[in-house]
Amino acid sequence: MKRTILILTLIFICLLTFAKGDPDAVDPEISDTTEVELEANTNFGEKRTALVIGIGAYENAPLRNPENDANDMAVMLASIGFDVTLKINCSLVEMEDAVRDFGDDLLQGGIGLFYYSGHGIQVGGQNYLIPADSNIQREDEVKYNALDASLVLSKMDSAKNELNIFILDACRNNPFERSFRTTERGLSIVGAPNETMIIYATAPGEVASDGTGRNGTFTKWFLEYLPIPGLKIHDMLLEVKRGVSDETNGAQRPWTTDDLTQEFYFAGMAGNPEDYIQRPITTETTSEQESAIISDDLILVEGGNFSMGSENGGGGDDEQPVHTVKVSSFYMGRYEVTNQEVVDVFTRGIESGALFVDATTLKNNYGDKQELLDLDSEYCQIVYSRGRLAVQPGKENNPVIEISWYGTVVFCNLLSEIRGYDPAYDLSDWSYDFTSNGYRIPTEAEWEYAAKGGNNHDGYEYSGSNTVGDVGWYDDNSGYKTHPVGGKSPNSLGLYDMSGNVWEWCWDWYGEDYYSSTSLVDPEGPDSGGYWEDRVLRGGSWNNLVGGLRVANRSRFFPGKEIGFRVVVSAF
Repeated sequence: MKRTILILTLIFICLLTFAKGDPDAVDPEISDTTEVELEANTNFGEKRTALVIGIGAYENAPLRNPENDANDMAVMLASIGFDVTLKINCSLVEMEDAVRDFGDDLLQGGIGLFYYSGHGIQVGGQNYLIPADSNIQREDEVKYNALDASLVLSKMDSAKNELNIFILDACRNNPFERSFRTTERGLSIVGAPNETMIIYATAPGEVASDGTGRNGTFTKWFLEYLPIPGLKIHDMLLEVKRGVSDETNGAQRPWTTDDLTQEFYFAGMAGNPEDYIQRPITTETTSEQESAIISDDLILVEGGNFSMGSENGGGGDDEQPVHTVKVSSFYMGRYEVTNQEVVDVFTRGIESGALFVDATTLKNNYGDKQELLDLDSEYCQIVYSRGRLAVQPGKENNPVIEISWYGTVVFCNLLSEIRGYDPAYDLSDWSYDFTSNGYRIPTEAEWEYAAKGGNNHDGYEYSGSNTVGDVGWYDDNSGYKTHPVGGKSPNSLGLYDMSGNVWEWCWDWYGEDYYSSTSLVDPEGPDSGGYWEDRVLRGGSWNNLVGGLRVANRSRFFPGKEIGFRVVVSAF
């Protein structure tokens, strides 16, 4: 049954519900409806089209809030200019028909939005949305009895309309887990088509809360900030993430990725968001939040001997002569340190008074106050807003790119303190205590030994393969941007992105002729960086030619330059 509801009534219901904050308020005409079309408030200029689906009436695994989520989302979207098709507890055929009609509507241009609340699962790396009439008994039946979420993205991509937003509050536990061979949690990562933003209620591979009130936790906070005028979509999602993370003590963190080249305002550009946003100020970190600050995802690299330098030729003079070096055992981060990990750790430093923000840079509050993080760089994916560090939505799992060598040292010391280890560095003179059990950055020898596979040395040109595209992001395949860590194949030790994505800082000063005079046991680099006072860089990056990703390639930059890094810990 289809009905058209007067938009003035919808706006009144919407404003009444959210202005009073009544958790039990509900539009009785909408809640039990299979399908409703909501006409838009026409004061927002461009054409806006939305398909909203909520499914909670599952026979074997019902959910309490998806119907409320979808109803409330539809009403709010209509009040800010979207023509909304609302589907409640629909079948697979009805879902497919709705997506087809939605795709046809997008061909007329404008802004498209898809929202789904209900059960969603991943199978074989694909995400599926479960209809109300599902009768799935085995894992291999899913793709025939559920909606492939990529169908919606395909409709968006082929429409070539101005901008699209794809929202899934569908990361609950797998309702068919007991009958499946695999037990993949949450949803899988998908790439965003051109001019599309993808928003998950929680991080890929994790599960979201159905909430204790009228709405799921994510949708509750999304609705909170959706009608605020003058609030950019990226800033809005930062607020949503904070709200969800604070409410769940860090257990749930919304995740986004996008390929937008333009900004979007849900409630229009006019207005000052600060007039509407009220956020409690806290300076304490709970034990649950602390435990979420950078996981100890470290790989043991057993010590041994290896040939350091360019064994295959073709490198620079500074890669010669090839010489045998002995390296002691150590642990190395499986991934490059991410933006979110840097924000989590540096936030602790700001709260303790160890760090401060000066204009557009983050600095240490003692010694020579070196720049740690360049917040003003066009490449930086971390922002400082309203007294807090935050990551641009969708960039949380990308490797940090604008951290200086000094910043890596301070990060390691702060992380050591958080973990209860002895800090490895003396920040008064930037020296290192090699007997410390704390976090540090690798020496150049440790880095190359690990990149070549350690005792599993495989002789590959790049870290884990002779085919660079299998293991690394570089100028030909990166789209000239960084990518989430772990997106390529690891090397034989299980280390990701040792070739490409971002350059990685090493401890050593750079010496062009150092290989001719280096120590042959756990070398720590020359005593200084020569005329230019440069530190060593390794691994190549997203904007390098293929040669920059070779495991033997050496580069350098002054310590104040902003690059990326990974951590190591000595194995005593």
